[in-house]
Amino acid sequence: MKFSPKNSIYDLTKLPGANNFFGNITSLSTYKILDSIILEGLAKICHSIKDIYINCDETNYEGWSTLLNSQSNLLHLKIRTKNTNIPLIKNALMNKVNTLISLSLIPICLSMNIFINCPNLHELEIMENPNFVPNNELYQFLSVIFPNLEFLSIKLLNSSILFPYFSTFIQNHSKTLKYLSVTCFQKHLLIKPDYLLTYSTMLIEFCSNLLEYIGPISIKHISSLFDQCSNLYRISLLSNDHYNISICSELEEIGNLLPKNLVKLKIPSEYKFTANSLERFLQCCEDKLVKELELDISRYSLDLQIILEKYRMKGVLNKIWTNSSQQLSYYKRSRYVQLVMGPAGSGKSTYCATLMTHCQNIGRTVHLMNLDPAAEKFEYDPSIDIRDLITLEDVMDELQYGPNGDWLEDELGEYENDYLIIDCQIELYTHFPIMRRICECLQRLNFRICGVYLLESQFIVDKAKYFAGVLSATSAMISLEIPHINVLSKMDLLEPIKKKELKRYYDPDPTLLEEEANASMNSKFHNLNRAIVQLIEDYNMVSFIPLNINNEDSITAVLSHIDNAIQYGEDQEPKEPKDEIEDFEDFEGY
Repeated sequence: MKFSPKNSIYDLTKLPGANNFFGNITSLSTYKILDSIILEGLAKICHSIKDIYINCDETNYEGWSTLLNSQSNLLHLKIRTKNTNIPLIKNALMNKVNTLISLSLIPICLSMNIFINCPNLHELEIMENPNFVPNNELYQFLSVIFPNLEFLSIKLLNSSILFPYFSTFIQNHSKTLKYLSVTCFQKHLLIKPDYLLTYSTMLIEFCSNLLEYIGPISIKHISSLFDQCSNLYRISLLSNDHYNISICSELEEIGNLLPKNLVKLKIPSEYKFTANSLERFLQCCEDKLVKELELDISRYSLDLQIILEKYRMKGVLNKIWTNSSQQLSYYKRSRYVQLVMGPAGSGKSTYCATLMTHCQNIGRTVHLMNLDPAAEKFEYDPSIDIRDLITLEDVMDELQYGPNGDWLEDELGEYENDYLIIDCQIELYTHFPIMRRICECLQRLNFRICGVYLLESQFIVDKAKYFAGVLSATSAMISLEIPHINVLSKMDLLEPIKKKELKRYYDPDPTLLEEEANASMNSKFHNLNRAIVQLIEDYNMVSFIPLNINNEDSITAVLSHIDNAIQYGEDQEPKEPKDEIEDFEDFEGY
């Protein structure tokens, strides 16, 4: 039975078989706002829910209050919301939390004093709320000792004033804690140095029972962490600095103090070391570790690569990562990407569909990727779709939504030795630096990229628009710094033009603009036209390949030039574009 309450309101008690179907529910998760009628209906039927996960920004919590009041044995509670004060939920939980085993508040949105009496609490995840002023209730909660707490995750604001209190809370639970994570909203923690030193000393002195640690530690205490916390099997260190710090000597010391059961180690990118110190560390890993190590060094260079490969082949390392979510590229075969760009209406979607059809006909595997959350229709369903991550409605509802690089890398990880065509919006590379960042991400993932800039051939009729397109193509080439092909699209719709005249547009002749524009403009604009012409002549980067989607030879010519730019299938004999199509004079239909 499919139950989708997103756009409708149901009185669940009137649904056939509701008691049997809903009465056995033990776990409830929501990602959208649920109407109170639905929740009140569940409250009448469901009395055995043990796990509740609220992931939305509710405006009416009466239904949730009713549902929570009807539960008798709540074990797991997770709340993700931007609201900072939810009195109805607080009142409903007053007499329900004593059975809780796990609690997650991202961010803190309730009065924490209601959770003081949770003797069975085993797992706690809390995040500071930027709109929540610390109060006595929070301080009181942080002074309580939960005798069964083993999992603790704390997410801090930058320069958290609460860090000393969290540090004391950790110390109070050091005897029971097995898994500890202390992270930050931002990339870098900015804990005061004296706070960090006190915290690091406490961690080493009291938390020897830890099995997994994610968080910061002062440089001078790194070796002691490995020495005193000998039960650790997963360690992810976070930096408290924006600049690089050498840990060559510390890395060698760590090698001599490695916990024998260590299976994962992450070293932040701000920590730098030499190839020699890395090799001495890995020699110790070979001697001491019981299992192969998953190593994230967050750095990359050829000399490091050689050493890492050496110890991977020796069975010391099983996975090697150059940042938090990407394996070293030399373990993967080459992959290929076209970034299809151009002004609105230039035929990008048609180009993508045409190329998809052509590649399928010649037996090449091609995947389409969509980066437009407002897109509605595609001739081919995208293999990777940004709408799976965020939609236009999400953007409108939540303007503060941040980028999610992990999603992109996870999606791309499934496509090896294949050809991806990415349909890009013009705003991604003209208004924001996001496209350059995506290119850098793709290159780290061992994708060979070719930018394909489409300009509608109808612009030939309007010289000003044509050269505006030339300038836009130049801008894209300069900003992205990737192999680049420019295409005149919709040639099948162009009125017949003499081939000699047409060739002036394949390699832009700036005098076309200056002659025609000066003839129709006030003389005060002539210097501007001259400057634009001079700019195009100075860079001299743009030339166009014509594309007629009704002509297979034309499609083959474009694809051949792109393949040559990225050396598609380089393990075979390199392919050059066909000589006979170089001047584009033999194609029919132009």
